[in-house]
Amino acid sequence: MAFWPGSAAWIPAGVCASVSTVVIRRISSPVFVGRRSELAALDAVLARAGNGNGSPVLVEGEAGIGKSRLMALLESRGRAAGVAVLVGECLPLAEGELAFAPIVAALRSVMLDREMRAGLEPPLRAALGALWPLKGSERCRSADREQLFEAVYRVLAGLAARQPVLLIIEDVQWVDPSSSDLLSFVVHNARRDRLVVVATYRPDELHRGHPLRPFVAELERSGQAERLELGGLDRADVTELIRSITGRQLPGVMIDAIFARSEGNPFFVEELLASTSCGEGLPGSLREALLLRVAGLSAPTQAVLKAAAVIGRSVDHRLLASVAGAPNAFCSRPSGRRPSITCSSRRATSTGSAMLFCERRSMRTHCPGSGCGCTD
Repeated sequence: MAFWPGSAAWIPAGVCASVSTVVIRRISSPVFVGRRSELAALDAVLARAGNGNGSPVLVEGEAGIGKSRLMALLESRGRAAGVAVLVGECLPLAEGELAFAPIVAALRSVMLDREMRAGLEPPLRAALGALWPLKGSERCRSADREQLFEAVYRVLAGLAARQPVLLIIEDVQWVDPSSSDLLSFVVHNARRDRLVVVATYRPDELHRGHPLRPFVAELERSGQAERLELGGLDRADVTELIRSITGRQLPGVMIDAIFARSEGNPFFVEELLASTSCGEGLPGSLREALLLRVAGLSAPTQAVLKAAAVIGRSVDHRLLASVAGAPNAFCSRPSGRRPSITCSSRRATSTGSAMLFCERRSMRTHCPGSGCGCTD
């Protein structure tokens, strides 16, 4: 007997089924699965902050890996422990930028409290009015950058004197330069405050010239930051994730298939589990999400990705450049220095024709040489 999402042997509650087909709605685990070591590290950071040893935390991972769910759990645990939790999110804009958007959102409830501004000098209070105008006061149209940064830090430090503070900024791969600079200022001035700044991001989107790259690089060089790299869940956690969704233990062969295709990415696991097909095709929502990321790349880069998806996970750059028809796709370097290119690849069928793409858009070129001209 074959088992797959769509088999009547395990259909979970909330799905619509018929003899010929099963339609499974978007599913998600009702419980948090895995990430025990990451949670332990975050708990330890919060504990140190409670003793006046605040530090930043960088949480990186690809799309769908579970950064937001981890932050939601951290937020819940923080509030339960009496921590003041402030959360902001960076958003991708079609054009231009909205300066300080994640900071304004995260600190709005604090900054609109007149008591929090009471101890500040008039110029600092006025600087805050540019981003958080108080009712009944004249809106400040502009603010000196130095005064604004100092005022934001002083308010956070004042709040941290009352109770530990956890500031979470999500998706900082989309951060605007002003917010990045302000976060850097706060982090470097809050080393002795009960303040933890946690930033999540997708490392594969930090292209050369990205405003966040200097911030991340400086923190890593200084050794101040705690860095958590979220990888895929292991097979045991994927099994638990599936069991929490379906309500029962599925056959090992089915778990192996989902684990192999998803590589432990929780979003991929859920989407594949919800799929009505057991063939090579992907759920429409997952296919569109993946292809949307590839569509934003240049034509030469897409050609390289297609070639890499066919060739396999690891390939010499000369072979990949030759197959892709792009001999100058990679930087030149002295003899003996060859980049190692890895790419997670999958084959899917769409309208009867082969469609090849990289499921992670994580083709990484490891360049040991300095002054490299290759792109990330």
